[in-house]
Amino acid sequence: MKHAYLLLLSVCMGMASLLPQVGRAQTTTSVSVAIGNTYAFTVPTTVTPCNLDGTPTGDAAKIARAHYEFTIVDATPTAYIITFPIWSNNRALTTEFAVKEITPAVKNAEGKVTVPAVTEPLFFTVSKNDLEKKVYRVYARWGPPEVSTGTVIIPVKMRFNEFDFSRDFSLGFSMGPRWRISRRRDHFVHVLGSFNVNIVNLDSANTNGRIRQATDKGALGLGLGGVLDFNGAQVGLFTGWDWLGRRDRNEWAYQGKPWLSMGLGFTIFSRTTAATPPVTEQKQP
Repeated sequence: MKHAYLLLLSVCMGMASLLPQVGRAQTTTSVSVAIGNTYAFTVPTTVTPCNLDGTPTGDAAKIARAHYEFTIVDATPTAYIITFPIWSNNRALTTEFAVKEITPAVKNAEGKVTVPAVTEPLFFTVSKNDLEKKVYRVYARWGPPEVSTGTVIIPVKMRFNEFDFSRDFSLGFSMGPRWRISRRRDHFVHVLGSFNVNIVNLDSANTNGRIRQATDKGALGLGLGGVLDFNGAQVGLFTGWDWLGRRDRNEWAYQGKPWLSMGLGFTIFSRTTAATPPVTEQKQP
């Protein structure tokens, strides 16, 4: 019964950090855009063929359908200059929006390409007002890792030497790589190492009877774990080792022994130091 209570306490403490996420309004009417980022249209949008400097080519405007992805390459006072990645599964869309063929491919008698076609990208302008209100951000999934740093809170640990759930509280500085796992949302996988400051409880059970009255002691620890982060709602699994100071280390049964902790809502406040690469290929929506 005691173990079940402690496990429930761990989950509840984790879920408490999620409460501010509930009911957050999603009513943004425009998107902050930047040159070099990749976006996609939310509705059909008019795009006008242009040169790289934004001057019109004279060709007729086209309609880009919803969810067509593009990268902003430059801007004029009134418009953004964009280019579309190739469609891996639709040659017609690639020819219409992404690249134009300058020199056709050369094939041998067996029909195999011996000299690839020479192509160049197509550019289009979109009015700034249209683009900022009709797009959402698109990210490269499983791209180069970013660096995340922050704090990790571990409220309850499962210890294996003389198996027990302990209410030892850990607050640690964490650092490690993270990978984006969603193209549209802030979903990440973190792999973290942490240096922890702990408050551990010493009692008769975990000191082989050497301490009769329960007392709290400070300990230092190292941790290693992974966290799945879904827009701030987090699920994590950590393991680590704790060490008491020289005076108390011989009395504690868990000195330097591994522990395991799993719960919801590990509080990881992250900042990143690596840029997200643009998307270079898309599939037909």
